[in-house]
Amino acid sequence: MLSSRQMAETISAVVVALNEGEMLRRTVQNLAATLPRSSEIVVVDDGSTDDSTAFLQTGKSKSIRLVRSNRLGSALARNFGAARARGDCLIFCDAHVTMQPGWWKPLMKLLRDPQVGASAPAIYDMNAPRRKGFGQFLGGPHLDIKWFPQKSDEAHEVPILPGCCLAIRRKVFRRVGGFDGGIIRWGCEDIELSLRLWRLGYRLLLEPNVSAAHLFRSRPPYPIDAVNVLHNKIRMAAVHFQEPRLARVVDELRQQPSFPAAISLVLGDNVAARRAQVDARAKHDAEWFFQKFEQGW
Repeated sequence: MLSSRQMAETISAVVVALNEGEMLRRTVQNLAATLPRSSEIVVVDDGSTDDSTAFLQTGKSKSIRLVRSNRLGSALARNFGAARARGDCLIFCDAHVTMQPGWWKPLMKLLRDPQVGASAPAIYDMNAPRRKGFGQFLGGPHLDIKWFPQKSDEAHEVPILPGCCLAIRRKVFRRVGGFDGGIIRWGCEDIELSLRLWRLGYRLLLEPNVSAAHLFRSRPPYPIDAVNVLHNKIRMAAVHFQEPRLARVVDELRQQPSFPAAISLVLGDNVAARRAQVDARAKHDAEWFFQKFEQGW
């Protein structure tokens, strides 16, 4: 059971949407039905052209608010929504998820520990429920993520929490600077935030007794630029990794056709200043992170 103090903490669910169609309505209705009455849902329409947010424009519900941005991309649009949210705790949700009744309680309970920076549920495929992941890890120098199978019935540490449903205290989110504003459009924003939280001394916990259904799509309803995705990977590595791990990443990624354009973007990012900023506050380096989770690549 949660204490009265825990129950009194307010929740803001931040949902970024771009041409989500009917899935957005389903997600918002599900969140409204499963979150406590004191919660709010902040929907960030990041430039949709499909009228998927039309059902929110009536303003009838005080607990559901629509705000608009203009193609900021996932990281910046989430920061945009968080800056306009009122809750003590933020839960970032994709616009195509389904939650179970009471799902928020175990996640909020984990956040009561000040050492816990963020928490998340297990994630399963909405169209194939047996496909279920329990946190993520970096599978190699290509920096693609892989999912853990279930390891325990208890909440436990994982290297990366999935951004499709991630809970974090507002004060922690502000303290660490939110999602990396240098991330372009889509890709790596949840990986980078997870890594940064670990380096700053926080723990990330996966709650296996809570599950969220997520729609995994072979083709999103908006364009994904390979150059931007590769830029985000290289930027993350350049900000956080030491040699020779950074060199292994670059050697792996330079094989991709979009590498020259991506590296040009990174060179214009002033990555050195960002790296110095993160290093100045970090309690651990990235090698500590890799050793902790026994990732030997």
